[in-house]
Amino acid sequence: MYDTFLSGVENGLKTLVKILPAMVAVMSAAAMLRESGITTQLAVLIKNILPFDIPEEILTVSILRPVSGGGSIGLLAEILKTHGAESEVGRIASVIAASSETTLYVLMVYFGATRVKYTGRVLVSALFGDFICVLTALWACKIIF
Repeated sequence: MYDTFLSGVENGLKTLVKILPAMVAVMSAAAMLRESGITTQLAVLIKNILPFDIPEEILTVSILRPVSGGGSIGLLAEILKTHGAESEVGRIASVIAASSETTLYVLMVYFGATRVKYTGRVLVSALFGDFICVLTALWACKIIF
């Protein structure tokens, strides 16, 4: 039993060594996006293009969520502190954070570990799923609340 445990630990450490560079890259990119203000500027740009009104905070969470789970949860905490959990913005941001995936993080870590190089179709499909998640969250929160 102990030998099996050690073998599992050894395999786990080998996997960690394989995925660590991708994890560091994604975490660094997420921190740079958030601290530089690019996510906020992109949210303002998207808000001006869309034919319907979406709060800027929702767009910022929607942009950061596919890159970083921790960063988007930090933004959600700020939204809930500022607007409250019962506000429309708080509810929509909570639904988005709970129902969407950290797409780019997952793709980089898992595909980095397995050395998959051609991820274009998966990336487009996954980001489309995130987009549908945001639209569904907006629609559901408007109808339910």
